[in-house]
Amino acid sequence: MEGAYCMGKNPLKKGVMVDNKRVMHDAFVQCGLAFMRPRQFAYPRKYSPGLADRIKRDLCVGKGGAVVLKLVNRARGAGVLVCPAADLDATLRQLLQVPAGNDMEVWLQRQAPRAVQDSWSGSPLDEQRLHFWSNESPVFVAEQLCRSEPVSAPLLGGAGAEGAFDGTMRVAFALRGAAQGGLELEWLGGYWKLPPAPAALGEPGGLAAEQLHACIISSFNTEEKRTAEVPEAHLQAVYAALGPALTRVFELDIADWQVLISSYPDEAAFRAFVLCRCAANLRGVGQWDKSWWLLDRAAKHVQVARPKDPGCLPERAVLSYVERTRGTNFAMKEEWGKATPHFERALDLLPSSASAYYLKGVALQERQRWEKAADCHLRALALDPDFRTPAMALSECWSRLGRFEQAIEASLACLHRQPDAAVAQYNMAQAAYQLLRQGHQASEEELRRLRRLALDSLDAAESSPFFPEDKWTEVERQMRRYFRAGKNRETLPKQPLKSCKTYAWRP
Repeated sequence: MEGAYCMGKNPLKKGVMVDNKRVMHDAFVQCGLAFMRPRQFAYPRKYSPGLADRIKRDLCVGKGGAVVLKLVNRARGAGVLVCPAADLDATLRQLLQVPAGNDMEVWLQRQAPRAVQDSWSGSPLDEQRLHFWSNESPVFVAEQLCRSEPVSAPLLGGAGAEGAFDGTMRVAFALRGAAQGGLELEWLGGYWKLPPAPAALGEPGGLAAEQLHACIISSFNTEEKRTAEVPEAHLQAVYAALGPALTRVFELDIADWQVLISSYPDEAAFRAFVLCRCAANLRGVGQWDKSWWLLDRAAKHVQVARPKDPGCLPERAVLSYVERTRGTNFAMKEEWGKATPHFERALDLLPSSASAYYLKGVALQERQRWEKAADCHLRALALDPDFRTPAMALSECWSRLGRFEQAIEASLACLHRQPDAAVAQYNMAQAAYQLLRQGHQASEEELRRLRRLALDSLDAAESSPFFPEDKWTEVERQMRRYFRAGKNRETLPKQPLKSCKTYAWRP
């Protein structure tokens, strides 16, 4: 499958649409395909006492119903909540009233030191609140709750018992330009993504929020992720319905920034957000001057009279996004001295920005200021426990500080959620190697377990596409020999700690 598909020389420039749930929904509506989407409305990311009632009226939700709240630009279920109508006002207060100023700093000082431990567990609703706090979009969306056909699957810990689950069907496809013009679509497959708990009977509004979330939203954590096979007949029915719709939507000329901003004439903050996302796309194809020009234009769309006012959260969030993107443009060219002030301004505007904290930490790593960099990465993880790159960067910082056990813990926390994080595997192997070579005191059984963990991690990293053959050096080969050797392993030459840059530029 991997060898059969590749990116074309002139890829479709649809990133702004694909990565924005509101723009994608509006594209379906523009194509006359609203019937294929749940009813959806967008609202400023700002709490007001009448907001819950407005959402319920817009979605025609009664007392026994529920609504789905989503962030427009997140994946993997981040920022997705299913909320009973009766709890909507209280939930919106938690999501949209973000601590500001000293309150945010006090919260970070309390939460950051335990960010790695907290990333393993905790209330799903508490985590979704963090995704809302750290998000840079000026709006969120509320959707109609739609249910799927029940999927039969084994219960977790149910000793063979089965339950009916409300799954989400995922389908994959490839698009390519057709010889006669337009687009051709090829289906690659599909599967059911299941929540941890079986579907509950009765009205969704009659369930507690935690229970409702558990029986509809799938988990981030690796051990709880569950899938099921889709019957071929059902897949073919979905393909038949979606195929013509998707080609129409992707052929729509909505990716151009001028078309996008004209689609939202009365929403200055959202126009600025879309322009900033377009600017991030342009730098990816080397159009740096156009990227800078769009960023300047985006900033002019939004004015904040009181930069630290909690009531200006939508405007502050999008201006923080502009500053973070400006800094990223410099960082991608390794102009860290120019990048850092923009990351700091992004945090002044939005002190809950996980992305800005991560990038500020990267800039500190470049100057080998490991302790301060680690603090930034911990803050990023405290605000976004599903953010893999701060966890990997934190592991390297702690290794550089000689805190190898903590480095292993950070890598394990990352892999718990995202087992394909090859750099986390590599960092863990390195940290375990350095820990063992400095004479780690433990039982022989524990030492064997640590060597086995490190060897498995090294093998997993080597097999990843992130590590091509030319990246695998004598250092890694000697590490493997050490893990496999017998009692004479300490006579092998000790290998240095290697850096593994994994900078990620969130668009």
